[in-house]
Amino acid sequence: MQFRRSVGIGVLVGGLLLTGLVLGVLVWLHPESLGIASGSVWQTLWLSVISATTFIVVIFLGGYQLLGGRRGIQLSRACCG
Repeated sequence: MQFRRSVGIGVLVGGLLLTGLVLGVLVWLHPESLGIASGSVWQTLWLSVISATTFIVVIFLGGYQLLGGRRGIQLSRACCG
């Protein structure tokens, strides 16, 4: 059960990283395909938002995995034997 949960979180984090990477590359190299003018303020804004969102979501999910998984097991064993 623990293996399945950690694989699920890993797949979710990997998918979010891949999505952020693909969107970032599209906005950086081919902004016209998304309706953004190359070299515009909107391109810079979108790159910043995509980077920040991807970073924050991955940090939250990584923290959930590390703290929720390992720490939750330790507290459960300490409390309930």
